[in-house]
Amino acid sequence: MEGEPSHIGQSGHRAVVWHAPEVPPPPNLMAALAGRRIEAVRVQSPYRALAELCRAGIPAQPAIVIVHPESLADVPAFWDAKARYAPGARCWMYGPIVRPVLRAIVDADIARRAVQKLKPGGEPMAVPAEGPAEEASKAPLLSPEELRMLLGDDEPDAAGER
Repeated sequence: MEGEPSHIGQSGHRAVVWHAPEVPPPPNLMAALAGRRIEAVRVQSPYRALAELCRAGIPAQPAIVIVHPESLADVPAFWDAKARYAPGARCWMYGPIVRPVLRAIVDADIARRAVQKLKPGGEPMAVPAEGPAEEASKAPLLSPEELRMLLGDDEPDAAGER
């Protein structure tokens, strides 16, 4: 059910996972979050995504992972609303569909998406990704450093790493 946490995190961290209704979040992404004891709240609309970010509140520094943003039409409008109502939220993407990687969303991603031209018939044209074009590796989906960036942690973990 939308808005229900898929895993209640004992770490106190929460990530909103926004995905298209016809494209469920990848199991390896959800497993990586659950393995780190992060509460993952799955949502399927930009309104619900923004509501969950706002509900978490400013001190919580919530995170959102947008799954395959190229398949979601409302990302630029969501970005503007997030900047206004949840400016402290950390934003990540898992995509593109062809060779997905987890990485932070930057303003250039949103600008590129906002200026896409439409094909005849109203469908968005494919826009080549301009980001890290790394081959999929056997490394964990979230490295300790990426996890700290995603969650905004500045504290060392149990092993004493920062």
